[in-house]
Amino acid sequence: YPGTTTAGDFTVNDAATTHSGTSQTAKLTIGTSKLGQLHTDGSTSLDFKCKIQVGATPTDVTAIQTVTIYKPSASFATASVNAFTVEELVISCNLAGIPEATAAEWVYPGTTTA
Repeated sequence: YPGTTTAGDFTVNDAATTHSGTSQTAKLTIGTSKLGQLHTDGSTSLDFKCKIQVGATPTDVTAIQTVTIYKPSASFATASVNAFTVEELVISCNLAGIPEATAAEWVYPGTTTA
């Protein structure tokens, strides 16, 4: 295997390819900056093709993986609100660009997590 090659935040690591019996797994790593760039450029769904050639007269054997890119964000409808000590206050954080429900972690005065 030739090892690791990187081009534009795509890394093919043939050294990490595993082969067992009659099967093998090849890996492509897509960097976070590239994913962000692809999303900013307007691509939210991309097809990646894995290909090998077999036989005396090379025949392509391919598989396609569709990758959907999400760009998560969090925001509040307003930057600040007023509260009174005699009334309960509820604030809502809007989470967008996430494909499934995700637990939100709140950090507030007196906590040190997050």
